[in-house]
Amino acid sequence: MEWLRVGDRLEPQEELALTTSLLEQVARGERGRTLRACRPAPTVAFGRLDARRPGFDSARARAESHGLMPVIRAAGGHAVAYDEGSIVVQLLHPEPTWPTPIERRYAELTELLVATLERVGVPVEVGELPDEYCAGRFSLHLPDGPKVAGLAQRALRRASMTAAIVVVEASDALRQAVIEIYAALELPLDPATVGGIRDRHPEATPEAVIDALMVASH
Repeated sequence: MEWLRVGDRLEPQEELALTTSLLEQVARGERGRTLRACRPAPTVAFGRLDARRPGFDSARARAESHGLMPVIRAAGGHAVAYDEGSIVVQLLHPEPTWPTPIERRYAELTELLVATLERVGVPVEVGELPDEYCAGRFSLHLPDGPKVAGLAQRALRRASMTAAIVVVEASDALRQAVIEIYAALELPLDPATVGGIRDRHPEATPEAVIDALMVASH
């Protein structure tokens, strides 16, 4: 598996373009199985369903007021906010047969992330917390909360990408942005689910998690 540590703090639209380019390279057979990690720029990635909600314009304005660039992502789910205190992890696969098992891809990246976080002394549990943001069965959370990672997928014919946002440090601005965005979209949210790894493990850093990911993936 090729390891890519590229794309730190790209503008959100540049990040989306790079992700699409990598996925298309895999689909064309120009790239094999690839694992990428980066530190993102401040972003709120809205789901396509979010953009159809009456409160979307207000939610987008709330994101911008907190210094977060709003984008519409291709993968499913609801709004996710992240910045330099987070890590984007992408696992790209050639898919010679179609369709491919979605559950298998989720399980593979989930297992890798659990092993990674164990290496930095952070035990996590898998599963959806009640009224969490961007709810998902493969969410990762600390044993007593909050949610610290969520997964999503994209697929083309002959290629797939399973991606995760791992929130290591959630700033007060990031937390408040999520609360205000979900209120504007009129989506359920328990504010206690919004946070990061450093809420319970202040010694953790994004770079330490990335280093552990590289080790765990080999």
